[in-house]
Amino acid sequence: MTVLSQETQQILAEDVKVSSLENLTLSIEYILHSKEIEPQRVCFLKVPQSCKKFLYSKDWFWDGEKLLIYQGD
Repeated sequence: MTVLSQETQQILAEDVKVSSLENLTLSIEYILHSKEIEPQRVCFLKVPQSCKKFLYSKDWFWDGEKLLIYQGD
């Protein structure tokens, strides 16, 4: 799976390994934290079929520590 900046479409992380829906957010948080990605809205590409509904049904925000559902301004 690939994580992108929603604003710039820049790739933030590639080849994020997702073994199950249960550890999906932990996997994303781990890779973004390890790359020291700044807080921003994020989106996803190459999402496993089992995770598409969960990820694509919400807008996401990386706050520098945790992946959160984006609440708007």
